[in-house]
Amino acid sequence: MIYTRKSDATAGRVARSVGKPHATILDQHEILALGAEWEELVAHAVQENPYYTRRYVTAQLAYIERRPVQALAVWQDHKLISFLPFVKDPWRWGGIAYVNKSWSTPYTTLSVPLIDARFAQSASTALLSAMASGLTGSSTWLLLDVTLKGSAFRHLHQAQKTLDLRSKTFDIFERATLSRSGTFDEHLKTHLSKNRRKSLNRNRRRLEEAGPLSLETYTEGEKLEEALQHFLRLEQSGWKGRSGTALASTPQTRAFAEMAFGNQPIGSPTNHTTETAKYFETRIDLLMLNDQPIAASVSVQAGRTAFTLKSAFDESYRHQSPGLLLEEAIIRSFLNGNWADRLDSAADAGHVLETLWNGTITVGDVLLTASQSNAKFLFGAFTFLETTRRMARQTMKQALRSLRC
Repeated sequence: MIYTRKSDATAGRVARSVGKPHATILDQHEILALGAEWEELVAHAVQENPYYTRRYVTAQLAYIERRPVQALAVWQDHKLISFLPFVKDPWRWGGIAYVNKSWSTPYTTLSVPLIDARFAQSASTALLSAMASGLTGSSTWLLLDVTLKGSAFRHLHQAQKTLDLRSKTFDIFERATLSRSGTFDEHLKTHLSKNRRKSLNRNRRRLEEAGPLSLETYTEGEKLEEALQHFLRLEQSGWKGRSGTALASTPQTRAFAEMAFGNQPIGSPTNHTTETAKYFETRIDLLMLNDQPIAASVSVQAGRTAFTLKSAFDESYRHQSPGLLLEEAIIRSFLNGNWADRLDSAADAGHVLETLWNGTITVGDVLLTASQSNAKFLFGAFTFLETTRRMARQTMKQALRSLRC
């Protein structure tokens, strides 16, 4: 169990915020020492981001992240009204200038800040003002994996226009989403081709010839822990295990998964995990054949949005597409139930869920030069550097792919 306490430094910073929004920088220990104000912000966020909730942050800091992580925190009357974890990258452009990056890891797909809907305008303006002030040592920021039409970015963009700041977006793509619209049968007819529906029905019949096929879902207790172990085993038995990228491939990533997706106690004794669970939940769906899991999907949910992070299946059944049959069962559960309003695929462009789900969201990286001094020159220079870096990286990827062919 990880116990933390609110430091005197944090308490002093919060005290200075009474009456008006006030930005502070929290170090890693102060982040973990935050009290119930963290859960309150998550509960009232204009846009859900499960990766910046207590459980997920704690798990990543404990087992995944080795860089120093800080956070810009905006307070008002002792309330935490905005929260943006970040890391400094002094060598991104060869040491010419360093950039602050919104914190992300290989296990996150969204890094929009948490912004309290009750203070959305003032919180967004205070956050961007702090970014522009050089409080962190740099006024140049790179926000990674931002939903460009999402509520959080909309408020930030409005604050950006108010403050007359410049930004540029890179690597825009569409990410698959599923919203509540119509019945399950209507969804199948509208969004799945006739051939895809026939294929799924055929594969389902083939599996049912071997025994009963069912969906089991777990969100808490010992059953959740057991379901997580089933997922880890299935993922390790497949191509990710062979390539060394499965979560169970190393002790560190296994421990991360067990903390992030399981029931391990986290936080201080005054911040019980039952409070965290109200605003962050793991959901594991298992496709069962003869009472044995042959496919698994791990989602994390904040508020009414669930992010489908990980999936795996028993490759001995690969010709019967158990992964797709599980996705079909999840769609049925989502449309017929009331456990979420939206599913986010947490995937890159071209994912198979684009052919199964009914919508997309636009995602991209945003470069923001927040300083007003020499803004036009700096923005042009940093945009050129970032464009050049991304072009070089893409060229290298293409060269490596051609060598493998």
